Amino acid sequence: MKNNIAISNEFLIQRIGQGIKLIKPNSKEHHFKEQYRHTVADFLEQPFNIWFSNTECAFVTLNDGCANICGLESVKASVGKRPVDFMVQKQAVIATNHDEQIMIKKKLEITEFDLIRFDGSSHQCLLFKLPWYNDENKIIGTFGCGSIIGKHNLAEFLSKLISLDLLNINETGVTQTNFPSKNDYTFPYFSQRESQCLHLTVRGKPAKQVAIELGISQRTVEEHLNNIKFKLGVFSKAELIDKALNYFYELNQ
Repeated sequence: MKNNIAISNEFLIQRIGQGIKLIKPNSKEHHFKEQYRHTVADFLEQPFNIWFSNTECAFVTLNDGCANICGLESVKASVGKRPVDFMVQKQAVIATNHDEQIMIKKKLEITEFDLIRFDGSSHQCLLFKLPWYNDENKIIGTFGCGSIIGKHNLAEFLSKLISLDLLNINETGVTQTNFPSKNDYTFPYFSQRESQCLHLTVRGKPAKQVAIELGISQRTVEEHLNNIKFKLGVFSKAELIDKALNYFYELNQ
């Protein structure tokens, strides 16, 4: 595999702009607070999917959850694997192009993605990807965190990203939205049903599960979600969740 990168579980993860940088524990470079000293191991131990990929979109390291969801034998056997090695061609191209765009734009991206493997197994994912920098502040790949919709608790996933200092809505460089605050008269009105659908969706419930919990049809849930997207001016569930996250953060201030 080309583009080999040395990485240790003891390395500290530091936010830099809209990306991350790995620093050796004894380095004098890091300036972040004590509570933000999270290591690669801290992230790899999380219950959701974590991975580091090089500029060729090949895994450098990842956790067991990520290896399993990709249908790979083990973490060790996954190193060097690219999307084309375990996804159907169409999805592999989408995943690769997305990584390339993140490295070009140097920007954190939140996106939905359908992971479809060669064996036909598929998973709907919510992905957070950031550019990965080296000691010379040059991009050497991407860092990703993924939640499987319907499997992982989305609220816990987002809360964990914030606690690990990976997602900070008020931080310059993290993807921002123009979602009005709770005191803004332009904030769209949601009906009771729309509010219920929104809260359950942000908690990671798929439309089918939302329908069961609310005692309505899945088609009705999807209609409510489409209305919410229209009111918020968004087109995807990822954008909807991004805006809702900003608003719920405002409510807790």
